[in-house]
Amino acid sequence: MSTNSSVEIIVKDFVLGESVDITVINAFYEKLKPLLTDNSAVCVDAKNVKLIDTSALQLLCCWFQEAKKRNIKVTWKNIDGAFYQAAQLLGVSQHLALE
Repeated sequence: MSTNSSVEIIVKDFVLGESVDITVINAFYEKLKPLLTDNSAVCVDAKNVKLIDTSALQLLCCWFQEAKKRNIKVTWKNIDGAFYQAAQLLGVSQHLALE
C-alpha cells in the first residue's frame, strides 16, 4: 500500500503599485501586514513600479526581515527597472535578497 502525500504550497501574490512613496506609506503598510499572518509564501511583483522612495524600501526591508523570522518564503519577480535601481542606489538590494 502506497501513500501519496503531497503538500500544497500556497503562494500569495503581492503586486506593487506604480508609485510607492511616503504619501501612501500607511496604506502600503496595511497591505503588507496581513501577509505575515500565516505561513503562505509571498511573491512580490514589481512590474508596475515607476517610482519607489526610501520610506517604501525601508518598510519592505523591515517586512522582509520579519517574514524571514517567521519562515515565510518571499520571492521577487519583475524587479528590473525602477524598483531594482532604487534598491541598488540605497544599498538595500542584498537586504531584500534581490541579488
